[in-house]
Amino acid sequence: MDELILINATCEGDPEIGAYADYLRRKLGDRATVQLIEMADCTDFSAIPPELFQRAAGQQINGIPIVMLNDKILMSGRLPNWMDSFEIIEKAMNASVRTP
Repeated sequence: MDELILINATCEGDPEIGAYADYLRRKLGDRATVQLIEMADCTDFSAIPPELFQRAAGQQINGIPIVMLNDKILMSGRLPNWMDSFEIIEKAMNASVRTP
């Protein structure tokens, strides 16, 4: 099962991220888990589990929110609309299935 993690912060994040997470849960069903991590502000890195922080280290991050699929950052900063972002996630999930 794929693991999708959304990281958001109140400082510059998406105020609709909770509804977006619910949308992804409905669309993905049992194909992926969807976890939402809410940072109190843009410097509240304690909200991110250390092992997740390590897995994201070294990847390009253009801002908050962040969408990670199986340890790979797919999107960061201002997200595309929900349907377009869902297509990006689905394509990445399909690509990971084909990759041995």
